Amino acid sequence: MDQVLLLNKNYEPISVIGWKRAICLFSLEKVEVVKTYEEEVASPKIKFNFPAVVRLLHSFKRPHSGIKFTKRNIFARDKWLCQYCYQEFDPCNLTIDHVIPKSRGGKTEWDNIVSCCKVCNNKKGNKTPQEAGMKLKKIPTVPSWIPIMRFLLSRKSIPVEWKEFCYFY
Repeated sequence: MDQVLLLNKNYEPISVIGWKRAICLFSLEKVEVVKTYEEEVASPKIKFNFPAVVRLLHSFKRPHSGIKFTKRNIFARDKWLCQYCYQEFDPCNLTIDHVIPKSRGGKTEWDNIVSCCKVCNNKKGNKTPQEAGMKLKKIPTVPSWIPIMRFLLSRKSIPVEWKEFCYFY
C-alpha cells in the first residue's frame, strides 16, 4: 500500500514511488490516478483511496546515459542467482565476482562481473573459472532492460492492482 507504480504516458512501468510522492504529483496535476487500493487516506477537507498506479500526463525524454552499473543492478540482471552454483540468494548473501580477476587485467564492467555466493567466490579465489574447475551458467552482458525495475517488482509480490501493467510477469 505504501508503494505506487508509476507509468509513463504510454502506460509502461517506469518506476515505483511512495504514496506521498504520488499524491504530491497528483496535486500538481502531473499524473492521473489509474488504480487505487481499498485503504483510504484523509485530510481535513477530503478523503480518498491510496493510489496504487499513477500515469504521467506528459511525455519526457529519458537521458541516454545507459543502465547504471551498480551491485544491485548486477544482482537483478542475474536474477539473484549465483552464476556458478545457480542457487538463489538474498542480496545480503551475494557478492560480485570478476570472471577474469582484476589482478590479471580483468575490468570492473558489465561483461566481466557476475553475481556469486560467498562459498563459490572463496572457492574460485584469484583464478579464472576454468582454472578453478567452475563453469559460468551464463555469460555476463550489459542488460538491455532496466534491472532495478525488475528488482523492485520481483522481490516482493506484485499487488493485484499492478498486474495488468506488469506485462513481463
